[in-house]
Amino acid sequence: MTVSSIEYNHSFTDKTVIHLRSNYNSWHNLKILPDGYWEYSSRGLYNDIEVSYIPSTKWKNIVGVSYNHFIGRRFKSQYNTYDVGRDNIWTDEFAAYLNGNIEFLKQFNFFYGGRYFVSKYDDIILDNFSPRLAITYRPIKFLSFKFIYGESFRVPSYFEKEVFSPRVIGNPNLLPERSQSFDFVIMAIHKGFQIDLNIFHNNIFDQIKRVDSEVDPDMKINMNTGTSRYYGMELNTKFIIQNRFQSFAGYAYTRGSDKETEEIKPFTYNHMFNLGFNWKLISQLSFTSSLKYLSDWGKAPSYTLLNAGLNVKPFKNTALHIEFKADNILDTEVLHPEIARVRETVPTYPLTMSRKFFIGVSFAF
Repeated sequence: MTVSSIEYNHSFTDKTVIHLRSNYNSWHNLKILPDGYWEYSSRGLYNDIEVSYIPSTKWKNIVGVSYNHFIGRRFKSQYNTYDVGRDNIWTDEFAAYLNGNIEFLKQFNFFYGGRYFVSKYDDIILDNFSPRLAITYRPIKFLSFKFIYGESFRVPSYFEKEVFSPRVIGNPNLLPERSQSFDFVIMAIHKGFQIDLNIFHNNIFDQIKRVDSEVDPDMKINMNTGTSRYYGMELNTKFIIQNRFQSFAGYAYTRGSDKETEEIKPFTYNHMFNLGFNWKLISQLSFTSSLKYLSDWGKAPSYTLLNAGLNVKPFKNTALHIEFKADNILDTEVLHPEIARVRETVPTYPLTMSRKFFIGVSFAF
């Protein structure tokens, strides 16, 4: 993998700053199979210019433009050909955007923004304007409410348009996905305890998914399948006791369905729970642990992951740290929801997350 980056910052005044950035990256990844290999590759140049304009402490703005030129490909040695990117066509993307916020009446903060986006691939040009608005209200010091409305736009990926395999066919005529989201957020912080509750409702128009091909029932094809609706909630908490014990816990519930038929979406998890803590037993010894549970998701069964670690500072006056860590203590198998399978010719990667142990040593000068 190769990554090159150039950045430039300049302050015209104390209220106006310009930021220029250009990145080039190139990467290759090889997936070895029993009958050959698949080689994934990508190259691209990514550029953006941002201007920050802050007239006052209560009014802030960022205006930017970006231009990206990139390509992604997949080579299959079994057929000695590219099934993705076979025509070696690059994608060009341009975007112009504005983000800002203004504070008024001390308790209110209004956020606004929008992005105009254009994508060109071969002779196909797609464009869209996506607005985003939000307002926060803080009635008392440790409590605030936030209402968010947003829209977004996603063009089909290389795989969705071009892939051709023994089971899946790409579709060059796919429409972009458009989404519309509504969020209501409650945030509270008081004496070392923090709680965030997010209730959301999202609509995705022209959602892309794999369906049975009308020509060959043994094949799958990528298609726009109408409007999908997703709603649920996320609850996250943090708790600190005198900088010796820190913990977090969270729960999320999501439900997805087809907006017209009310059919439940199979690739949406319903329940996720996570928990973790860092306990400083003494000044030179601390213990950490985390746990995650995810309910069944598509073809993948539910799973529980448990991690633990011990951080030791052998010498009080020396910045030497030794960490002992155990990941996936329960040796849990984790499968991908859409392609959970055990097949010799095309194994799921990663098929499992095996138990792993680490020892790390760090020293700060």
